[in-house]
Amino acid sequence: MMMRILVPDRDWRWLTRHPLVPTRAEARAARREPRLFDPGLLLHRLMARLEELQREPACERTAILIRDHLLVAFAVCSGLRMRNLAAIRIGENLVARPHGWDILFEAHETKAKVPIALRWPEALRPFLGQYLAAYRPVLLRRCKTPLAALWVSARGNSLSMPMVHLVFARIGRETIGRPINPHCVRHTLATTLLTEDPNALAVAAAALAHRGTDTVVRYYDESTSAPAQMIWQRLKQRTLQGAADDASQRHGAGR
Repeated sequence: MMMRILVPDRDWRWLTRHPLVPTRAEARAARREPRLFDPGLLLHRLMARLEELQREPACERTAILIRDHLLVAFAVCSGLRMRNLAAIRIGENLVARPHGWDILFEAHETKAKVPIALRWPEALRPFLGQYLAAYRPVLLRRCKTPLAALWVSARGNSLSMPMVHLVFARIGRETIGRPINPHCVRHTLATTLLTEDPNALAVAAAALAHRGTDTVVRYYDESTSAPAQMIWQRLKQRTLQGAADDASQRHGAGR
């Protein structure tokens, strides 16, 4: 629509025929509020599938499946934006340490201009080691020049953001029965944190690499009234328990 307005004399129909262009239904769905999911269940199923795949021969199909499941599992653990997920480079953003691997992004590499420094999840460390040692080289067979990208396509190129989006959608359908995307993962992460602890705004903001908490409250927190109800129930229990204790003490003093 933008190109038709800017240059109306040209035929821009070829844009709509691109294989990665979303359909009208997908575009409408993208504007809806993302549906949350159980991150623990998804992560459990992803890790179980990774264990199964590692027992298969290191062919191209297996390498792609391990890459895809590991990519989504890391996103669930880290909550990184899709741009940073797709841009991870070995030696620059994925850095080997004595304790394992660190994920590092400088401030100019992030949307919020906030540096990111986090440790690769311990539970996913064996899968990353196997991917780097056995499966990523399979995907690099067609690559003629050295490539630092962590996520590699079957053609030996770095995985693009549209392809990352397709990976999330496919893995979501296969694992929990509906497509997901990195933005949905971030919503789920923030809401899960705030449902467990409604006062953890600063923690949620740090997990999503935001400067402040306003954005988390405005766009990411979908916990609705559940945290408030939890606080009220705990407060009510403490109040009732305190009243019972006080009544018991008075009863004992009267004797």
